Amino acid sequence: MKRKVLFTVTAIAATLMPATIAFAVLSPNSPTALTKLINRTANKQLGTSYERPKEPTIGQAGEGEGFYKPYNLKPGKNYAFVAVCGKPKCIDVDLAVYDSKGNELAADQSDSSEAVVKFTPKTKGTYDVEVQMYACDDTVACALGLGAYRQL
Repeated sequence: MKRKVLFTVTAIAATLMPATIAFAVLSPNSPTALTKLINRTANKQLGTSYERPKEPTIGQAGEGEGFYKPYNLKPGKNYAFVAVCGKPKCIDVDLAVYDSKGNELAADQSDSSEAVVKFTPKTKGTYDVEVQMYACDDTVACALGLGAYRQL
């Protein structure tokens, strides 16, 4: 009898453990989950002709907040930026590219938890990419991720 109970408890624990671990890793606000979402969005929107040379930037922002990230870009090269926000609390994230004078050059302000902007600069320089949490149902903040890509 003791062996049967011990076996049953062990089998139940082994069955539940992988689900618990998987749930913890795939929390929609974890850096791992946001990175996977960035990759999925990029593959869907950009195909395989773009690569991400560096790890994405992961952060948090409340509704109406966001961050800027500077990128040194070369003229005539094709770039793409992918922004995502953690679900289910995130409703809408926006993305824009600005020149050194603050002029908006490209943007995705669609009503979505994913934003993609393709951009080809005319001149060499530093361009600011803004990610803004347009709508977030969390009272504190929602998770954001930004990936920068260049065409192969």
